[in-house]
Amino acid sequence: MKKQLCTFILCIFAGLAVAQTITQRGVTYRYNGKQQRTPLGNVTITYDANKRSTVSNEQNGVFSLTLENRKMGERIGQVTVKKREMMVFNQQAVDEWSVRKEPLVLILCNADEFERQKANLIEIGKREAKKKYDKQKAELEAKLNASQMKQQEYEAALDSAYEELKRFQKNIGEYADLFARIDESEIDTLAQQALDLFNRGEVDQAIKLFEQGNYMQKLDDALRLSQQADELVKVAEQAKSKASQDSLQAIQSVKAQIEAYKMNNDWDKAGQLLKGLADRLNTAEDCFNYAYFCDNQYQFHEAESYYERALEIYRRLATTNPQYEPDVAITLNNLANLYSNTQRFEDSEVMYKEALETYRRLAQTNPQVYEPDVAMTLNNLAILYSDTQRFEDSEVMYKEALETYR
Repeated sequence: MKKQLCTFILCIFAGLAVAQTITQRGVTYRYNGKQQRTPLGNVTITYDANKRSTVSNEQNGVFSLTLENRKMGERIGQVTVKKREMMVFNQQAVDEWSVRKEPLVLILCNADEFERQKANLIEIGKREAKKKYDKQKAELEAKLNASQMKQQEYEAALDSAYEELKRFQKNIGEYADLFARIDESEIDTLAQQALDLFNRGEVDQAIKLFEQGNYMQKLDDALRLSQQADELVKVAEQAKSKASQDSLQAIQSVKAQIEAYKMNNDWDKAGQLLKGLADRLNTAEDCFNYAYFCDNQYQFHEAESYYERALEIYRRLATTNPQYEPDVAITLNNLANLYSNTQRFEDSEVMYKEALETYRRLAQTNPQVYEPDVAMTLNNLAILYSDTQRFEDSEVMYKEALETYR
């Protein structure tokens, strides 16, 4: 009995050694527009499956999350933030929080001010989109009256312009939300002035200012200078720091310009800048963002090319850092959707199955975060099988998705 008891105790301690508790630090800030962010205290952050909470320090905004059975790079999962009359400004970053060495950053802003700005942007966007549609319609009518085009051509062109208007109106809420979340403290003075003009409804002047900024050229210059600084090593350390700062500022300003083009319904210009970021920076995120944009614009060939680039980079990163496995799965799922939309059903099935395998593996260690993705992918497979008349397979997928959701 004693020997068994000792063995049992040793097993308990061995189990305890496997379970790892990590304290993840972070800082909460108040968003101050063009001015530097300031620490914000008394913010309640609720996290993990047990709904544990922590409150940021009143003086410096610092908070700590106690995470059990987690490894570096793993996603933290669903986080809820509460502060009276305030809302999360950097929501996308919070949704993607992972365990890391550097502190997490949580930025809050006044909720009423944000909603007022978003509502204003929606009205501006709708007005500008309608103005563009009316202009296109007038130009087409002029060509028709001047016998420069046939009635059938006129109707087709007008239908295309109207579909573009409806598509913009459908997505205006999403665009306005993204535009309202541009951190003005991260862009240069000219881009800040352009945002001010845009928020006042002076859209054309705002776009001109963005274009005067020539941010893509500035990004090229900053990246070139960064490369030269690497070669100079110690001699160019100061120059490299400046170049990196200029590069980051240029990138953020380009992204602000992209959102301005979206709000102004300038899809070609927005796409050119997104492609420019993807080609120049060649990061998985920028390749994915451009692919996603092309996908929504029904430019499927271009979307496929850049999804594949993003997937290759994410897979390479995931071999040494599991933090990127969810990104691999998301990209696989989007490629599967694209193949389905272009009638390439066999390729779509392969992508969905690989995405499902990845999500299932992730769900084994973090079911709260990834089981919904498992169910979503099962549902996508069910739809694919239904579309290809494989009704028995479709039924199996739907039932498994339903059970997982329940």
